[in-house]
Amino acid sequence: RGLYLNNIRYRTHYLALVKGFQKQEIREPVSRGTSYPMWEEETRALLNEWFPNRDTFPDPPAAIVAPHIDYRRGKQGYISIYEQIRGLKGCKRFVILGTAHTSMARKFAVTKKDFRTSLGIVETDRSFIRKLAKKYPHPLFEDEFLHKSEHSVELQIPFLQHFFGSRIKIVPILCGALDSHMLLGADPMDDPEVSDFMKALRETIDKAWGKTFVIAGSDLAHLGREFGDKKFLDEAALADAAKKDRDLVDTILTGDPKKFLDHLFADKNARRVCGASPIYTLLHASGPLTGKFIHYEQCTNRKATNSVSIPGVAFYGRED
Repeated sequence: RGLYLNNIRYRTHYLALVKGFQKQEIREPVSRGTSYPMWEEETRALLNEWFPNRDTFPDPPAAIVAPHIDYRRGKQGYISIYEQIRGLKGCKRFVILGTAHTSMARKFAVTKKDFRTSLGIVETDRSFIRKLAKKYPHPLFEDEFLHKSEHSVELQIPFLQHFFGSRIKIVPILCGALDSHMLLGADPMDDPEVSDFMKALRETIDKAWGKTFVIAGSDLAHLGREFGDKKFLDEAALADAAKKDRDLVDTILTGDPKKFLDHLFADKNARRVCGASPIYTLLHASGPLTGKFIHYEQCTNRKATNSVSIPGVAFYGRED
């Protein structure tokens, strides 16, 4: 009755949920009222407070790595990184690479559904997705159902709506974990599902009409007893993790996906970095890029039973 057993009852219920989601034209929000306010007026007031009017803006980057933690804990991280793109002009679409927090059958999952937040509905760029699917010789929608409850894409959208209105278009992509490659010590680019996707996404971006901006929604280390560690977090443990996180961020700044992944795989991702796959995908699909450090923070609860670190990196194109 509680659907805890993987039996016919459970599978029937799950299949009904999948079919119901397939029929929906709009992906409804899961973070509204929890990670960000429920109502439009409250959300606009919050974002107006976070981003007061200014006369000048930084030169906009070509891509960013942003957090996907809840707004309460990640406030300063979100402000720091999204402040960088306020001056962005003429962008036709935002490719949002989200972290898949549940197991995926495939490496990537795309949905054509429009997304709703408390600020309204944002359309997906279906033309872009059709071209991407045509170039990619593997299933791209098999894990689409996972978009239903995943927050990592959704949490980027209110900032885009706030700055650019709801006429923008998005390309929502969930990226599966790289654990299987890490455990085998294998290069993900030797996996056709991975290498073919990087190539297809890069070519689709290059040939698409208008400017495409890429966002990776990625948190870093997950530490503490709530994530499986045996000891409570102390200052020494947090300082050690911060040093390793910053070393990892330094590899991101190089724009080299192999350096990033080699560093992460060296200790078999002992700090449980959950946003590796979107970052890795961004570095392949948007390069060559040069990164600029914007923000790093450890979001640690008062009891020191968990700590999630969040990054902020802006990328700028470079001439090779």
